[in-house]
Amino acid sequence: MKHIFSGLTQWILGLYKSFCTTSSHSARRASFFVLFITTGTFFIAHPALANTPTSPDFIDWLLMIAGNIAIMIATVLSQLVVYIIGLLLPVIAYNNFTNSAVVNAGWALVRDTVNMFFVVVLIIIAFGTIFGHSKFQWQ
Repeated sequence: MKHIFSGLTQWILGLYKSFCTTSSHSARRASFFVLFITTGTFFIAHPALANTPTSPDFIDWLLMIAGNIAIMIATVLSQLVVYIIGLLLPVIAYNNFTNSAVVNAGWALVRDTVNMFFVVVLIIIAFGTIFGHSKFQWQ
């Protein structure tokens, strides 16, 4: 099974090299991204497609370590967010702070200002696209 994936990876690399000599810079970047995702998918899918239970090889071992590191980072970040929320909840609940008139008026003012700014930016982009300004062309 492993020789199938290595052959497929070599074939994809060959396609990528032939494509890079005949295409533009942005097309090369897009094809490199597709190559990266495709090759990574084959290496990750290898243990799921194996018929016989074997010990993990070097690439599987590296992928398991990378996955465990990503899980640890996500766990630490989520625990940090929960801790910060736990610190902020008493401040928000102090003397019914969130329902005060000043907070409600301030929230409405900030919300409406940001929404108006967003609409103005969309209108500027629309006029730039209509009149063909070079900064707004889709490339």
